[in-house]
Amino acid sequence: TMRTCSHQCFFFFLMICKVTSGFSFINSKGLLVSLDLRHRSISNTKLHLDGEGMAGSTFNKHILGDIIRALQPSYLSQVKKSIDGNLKGMETLDLEPFLNFQSTRTQVSWEVLANTLRQQQTSQEKSFRSKLEQGLIHSPLASYRVFKSSSNYLPESKSKSNMSITFYRDSAAWCPYCQKVYIALEEKQIPYRVVKVDMNSYAGSSKPSDFLRIQPSGSLPCAVIHRHREGNQNQNQSEDQVIQQSDDILAAIDALGSNNRNIKVKVPSLLPNSQAEIEYMKFLCDDGRNSLERRLYAEWLWYLTGKRRPVEYRQRFEAILDEVDSTLSSTDTPGPFFMGEFSMADIKFIPFVERQSASLLYYKGFNLRDASKWPHIVKWLEAMEARPSYLATKSDVYTHSRALPPQLSAGCEFYEGCEESRDAVDIYCLPTTNANASSSGIRIGMEWREEGWGNYYKDTQVAQREAAERIIFNHINIVKFAARA
Repeated sequence: TMRTCSHQCFFFFLMICKVTSGFSFINSKGLLVSLDLRHRSISNTKLHLDGEGMAGSTFNKHILGDIIRALQPSYLSQVKKSIDGNLKGMETLDLEPFLNFQSTRTQVSWEVLANTLRQQQTSQEKSFRSKLEQGLIHSPLASYRVFKSSSNYLPESKSKSNMSITFYRDSAAWCPYCQKVYIALEEKQIPYRVVKVDMNSYAGSSKPSDFLRIQPSGSLPCAVIHRHREGNQNQNQSEDQVIQQSDDILAAIDALGSNNRNIKVKVPSLLPNSQAEIEYMKFLCDDGRNSLERRLYAEWLWYLTGKRRPVEYRQRFEAILDEVDSTLSSTDTPGPFFMGEFSMADIKFIPFVERQSASLLYYKGFNLRDASKWPHIVKWLEAMEARPSYLATKSDVYTHSRALPPQLSAGCEFYEGCEESRDAVDIYCLPTTNANASSSGIRIGMEWREEGWGNYYKDTQVAQREAAERIIFNHINIVKFAARA
């Protein structure tokens, strides 16, 4: 633990010091740390290392430096001040309402819960798992996907010969670059198989060796295009092409979806044809850091992670939003999409705008979906959310608020004024004046709902049954994880 996360480890030790007034630690390799804060003095902090150190004869000097820096008096004083500022004293918890509520509940088994759910499910809800297994549902849970428009539509067959693409994506569907590929595959209706690989930002993650053979960098997404040709004695032979960058994968998908012999319905190209359209697409999203999409991305990161000039960061982000809104309102491209009709530009913009909207609402209290300021962005988002290809990959504000910090090299900064929206996201409801309370005293009124889902979950009971199905189906792994200590 010391070697892999010294900063976090020492911060935890310092929290122990705050409670116990002192701490001593010695490991088998000869590291001794003694801290004594009883007199609120750091002068007697000591650090002793003997010959072999923590890593044998190849002692990690960087870790030693981390440890020494973590024990500097100025650092310890800063940590102590931060801890003191967050201490709120003793708080009395009244557990009686909760205990009364629990006493009225009947303890049931998972089997009883599953039977109860089946009695309430619609026929379509009951068929979810079987359709998922057949590859007929667009879902992050799917391991492969087929379309009835494919000439080789055989849902019972999962062999590579029936899949045009093997799509390597992140396990938890956090990655925006993977999301782009996901949307394009669905739009072009190309049969694909999914292989889930952990992102580098996952705690304790590692890449499987077979993936690293085709993608040595370990980056995601990655795709293998399976091109089939007739061989000797009528045996099909596969010529696989590995594509390692998301934009290159998008281009290959577009070409494959327009010319694939296995697809009866040819989907029009999502890339521009004329020179004028190519130049406009370049301005939108194909000109590296100079493109509108990347400039929007850069200003978002400054606003989300910046500390020194919060007002300036917000103004700069609002200015680029004005430019995006103006671009969408251009008379040269009528319609809600960037190129007028749905195109690859929309696929490249949407994963990042989704994360911008979610993160800024949570960390800044900033509403990107303000129709009074950016009406064309709001119309574009609504048009995107009406497309099944995107809606099935769309995540929620709560998930993004937790998933983004480990993915970014810098932390997400809370700004003053975000408390109301942050609390709404965290508990997924806002206390209301007319909220009813049960006899147990537990408030049951829920008024706030996240924007961007339209009528998808208009019936809350549908959403509740879906959540119940996911938990019941996966309850063994959930219980194992909850009991991992």
